[in-house]
Amino acid sequence: MKATARADVHIRSTHLDLEVKPIGQLFAGTELEVEDVLYLGAAATEADHPHATHWLRDLNGWYYWAGAMDFDETRVTHIISLPPEVSQAAEWDYNQRLAFVPDAWRRTRGKGTRIAVIDTGFVLRHPVLKHLARPGGRYDMTRPGFADRPGNDLVASRTTHGTEVLSLLAARPSAAFPVGGIAPEAEYFLLKVADAAGRILPGPLLDALAFAINKLKADIITVSVSVRPKLLKNADRKRLKDIDARLAEQGALLFASLPNPGATFELLTAKRLKVPATASHALRVGAISEAFFSAFHWKKFDPEIHLLANQPEIAVCRGTTLAQVPLSSSFATPLLAGIAALAMAHHGGRQAMRAANEGDAVAAFRQMLRKAEVVQPLSEYENDELLFFDPHWKPEEA
Repeated sequence: MKATARADVHIRSTHLDLEVKPIGQLFAGTELEVEDVLYLGAAATEADHPHATHWLRDLNGWYYWAGAMDFDETRVTHIISLPPEVSQAAEWDYNQRLAFVPDAWRRTRGKGTRIAVIDTGFVLRHPVLKHLARPGGRYDMTRPGFADRPGNDLVASRTTHGTEVLSLLAARPSAAFPVGGIAPEAEYFLLKVADAAGRILPGPLLDALAFAINKLKADIITVSVSVRPKLLKNADRKRLKDIDARLAEQGALLFASLPNPGATFELLTAKRLKVPATASHALRVGAISEAFFSAFHWKKFDPEIHLLANQPEIAVCRGTTLAQVPLSSSFATPLLAGIAALAMAHHGGRQAMRAANEGDAVAAFRQMLRKAEVVQPLSEYENDELLFFDPHWKPEEA
């Protein structure tokens, strides 16, 4: 469908509202091809712009306010109108905004980074994940040889957990689902570790970690599943030690989720670390509710926790719908992995990151987060290495 600018029109990367900083300008009289869809976000509108939430999107994915464009309304096929409970998710970078990621990072969309996602399994029928359904990059670690084979659901699982984790990272917006992942332009490798019964055993999990580091040469590995250390045999412990050494040698970033605390103090003390969070070179990520954090703000935190998130609402794909769910540890982990991909893409890749901190990629990444104010140190605690994710929320002063 053709559209013509009625006057000079700002080009925007999202259709959140008219206050979003423009990334360019379309001059009056310019004609361009736009999708046959009128986007209706649920953003706040101003009195001067009663249709501020109506947007056109061109074939490159940029947005233009429909009120400043002439177009053939008879060819608009449908209007995207999200229900109130998911209205805030009506933009591809909604999840990035929660993270307060710098614009310079966001624009990279993670292009050039290699991310291995280790989880229960993945169903790739959802429109925003269909680009991952092509042959290549999918491995069922529970099968002998775990070689990739063509097939849409080779790595399908009994739960939606892996698919939700993947959508938070890799989703590419479609007309009906305008929410995208944190780093949709990164290269993804999907490693299923749950067997037919839904169990996660040490063998497939360790295979996945070693394969991602040694064979796939992943820059970033995110793992939102785990096994108890007592299930590891002596040979497994040796393998984990070798994997840990390879992480440091290669400079890859491994993000491992901690348990969700419930009503206990377990996560904050991290006394029950599970594999792979037990690896010394893993970045351990946890999430707690604001109320839980406030209740224990006077406690000392365990230095084994590297990144801590509160639980704002995030947008994930569930079946054929969008859902907003609290940012649990399982989702905080890939979210931080996605942010690492953006940072790595912006700063020139894994080797540049290692060089920035004498070869220590983990320290370099955490330093980047502090410098860019993506996270904030909890300076009031003795453990100043603990970083609190989502700077939009701060505990109430006593």
